[in-house]
Amino acid sequence: MISVNRAGDEQVWEAATGRLIQDQAPLADTDRAQSHEHSARWEVELDWDISSVLHLREAGREGLVGTIRILQLEDALACGSLIVLGGDGGLFAIEVDAEHVTTSSKPYVQLANRPHGRIVPRPLDTTRLQPTHQQLERLFGEGVVHRLAPADIPADVSDPATRDFLTSTGFPAVSRYYTLNMHTVDLSQGGLQDVATRFPDVRPAITVPESHYALGTWINGLLCLDGKTGRVVLVTSVLGPDRSHPEITMVGSSLESFTVMLGVYWSHMPVYKQKGCDSDHVLEEIQHWLAAIDAPAASSRAWQHVLDDYYWDIM
Repeated sequence: MISVNRAGDEQVWEAATGRLIQDQAPLADTDRAQSHEHSARWEVELDWDISSVLHLREAGREGLVGTIRILQLEDALACGSLIVLGGDGGLFAIEVDAEHVTTSSKPYVQLANRPHGRIVPRPLDTTRLQPTHQQLERLFGEGVVHRLAPADIPADVSDPATRDFLTSTGFPAVSRYYTLNMHTVDLSQGGLQDVATRFPDVRPAITVPESHYALGTWINGLLCLDGKTGRVVLVTSVLGPDRSHPEITMVGSSLESFTVMLGVYWSHMPVYKQKGCDSDHVLEEIQHWLAAIDAPAASSRAWQHVLDDYYWDIM
């Protein structure tokens, strides 16, 4: 199905799953006309009073068999066994309980007092994947994202993409922030330093390899940049919850992807804390976006724990 927003932008969706079909070019007028020639079980007709009223009848049969009252509904389309609804409230695909509707003796059936289903995470905003310094400043705050001059980056930080990110974009200095329990370094104060210099009071529970530089602390572990590969890793400390099984865990395939993942958490969690009508689905969307940004890192225990409310009191 095709949705069109108020700006005229088109998106193509798979109605049965809610999946956005990526890289789909807008349909030509001839294809658009053919796309409406489908086999639908239901015929729908919109009416309005205080709220939008969707009249429902089985295709090829006379007589109204059901109604649905929905706020902010602007259009509806039957597609196979589904009914697609669109408007200011969002885009939805519902499946009607056909047996209940067609065997009811009532001329008007309230199909559901409340919807039963799930909100599908929005597709990742791909403009986040290569942020600029200005975009990160708007997100994290003015004066929070710090860059380094090329001469101030240690020589054994040899990964070219990492060096470029540090000089052109920068890394944010953040503290705690909801359930994140993360503190990152202010690069304007001393630049990149080894773990022992930056955090003399935090002892790693496992040897930190050379060319690893301190980026901060997270869940009582040491957040480090691997200068050779550009990866961001979490090193178990003697105070960490996993100290009995110390390890070095990759939490970002690159410094850029880690920063982007941090930005997604930073922008979404205030929405979750507002406890709105769909706030329960915010954590699912964060997980969906993190996996789209950097799947190996998103599957790490660190990222999984900060998005699981079971662990929040523990952390």
